[in-house]
Amino acid sequence: MTTTNHASPVRLCRWTSPPQGELVSPWDACAHMAKAVHLSAFHFARQFKAATGMPPYQYVVARRIERAQQLLGESNDLSLAEIATDVGFSDQSQFSTHFKRVVGVTPRRFRKSARTG
Repeated sequence: MTTTNHASPVRLCRWTSPPQGELVSPWDACAHMAKAVHLSAFHFARQFKAATGMPPYQYVVARRIERAQQLLGESNDLSLAEIATDVGFSDQSQFSTHFKRVVGVTPRRFRKSARTG
């Protein structure tokens, strides 16, 4: 029986994810995580999806959206464009598209409901 010292893909993602706000594409983040455990990006992605139920790309986007939700609920000072870049999206349009797909409402509507509710 062989054993490896490789961390699980989920634990690895927690350890090696780029810092919030660092403009790294989810694809680059996957390659970075795969390299850290000496796996090909393809093999890492397969193991990651088996462990989490979602591909690394979706995982990274979901974490960015979670952070954006926190910022939208906490801060009235940051514009949507600032939040977009702070959480790692290249622009407000890309951020809004992903946000609406994941959350179901636009970031502006989410912020408005967070203030009133």
